[in-house]
Amino acid sequence: MATTTGQWRATDWITAGVRLVVLLVLLAGGGSVVLAAFPDERSEQDLVADLDAGRVTHLEYQRDSGVVNWSVDGWRWRQARLAPHPPTINMSAADPNLQWLQQRIEASGDDVTLNVRVAGQREWWPSRVMWSPLQGLTVLAWAGTFVLMLATPRHRYGNRWAWFWLFTIGQVGAPLYLLLETRPLWRDRAWSARTPANPVSGGVGCLWSILLPIAASLVLFAVTASV
Repeated sequence: MATTTGQWRATDWITAGVRLVVLLVLLAGGGSVVLAAFPDERSEQDLVADLDAGRVTHLEYQRDSGVVNWSVDGWRWRQARLAPHPPTINMSAADPNLQWLQQRIEASGDDVTLNVRVAGQREWWPSRVMWSPLQGLTVLAWAGTFVLMLATPRHRYGNRWAWFWLFTIGQVGAPLYLLLETRPLWRDRAWSARTPANPVSGGVGCLWSILLPIAASLVLFAVTASV
């Protein structure tokens, strides 16, 4: 017989604990992506100084705009636009700025991760987590939650198609799913039996997958602008 604490069974506590751990991994990965999205404006000289001082851990170069984002001490992000650099005599790359950046990294003697991307490119957000161990955990947490969603026959707040759009188009589905399905994280199994499910359709879920990221972006912009 399962032991209980109030209305909570032992299995309820275990399930809630696993969901909470996976949710915290996703929030940590998402938090690192948010920090990288709102860097401090700096100069090219600041980038060189940080590289020479060994403070840079990750660096991201936008090929078409010449903008460089870099992390300092693993969590603070800065941004600068590179001035046009002339090609070197033995240049084999098509982008002189990228070659200059690679040379500065090599000269620093530090292990700096360099990612090259196109400005405005839409990406799967777990791939934007820069720290490799956290990225691996985030990808595993997201994929595991997605598979769990597909394998669950009945949901409380949205049907499988609604959650599919929130996972893919909205890219906010994984943490919301862990928080809400198939019952809210803070609710026990007895609450589920007392409260009827009312899942929304795939069409409504698709609409929410568009609106929620827009709302989240506006909130984040307001928060960062006030800091």
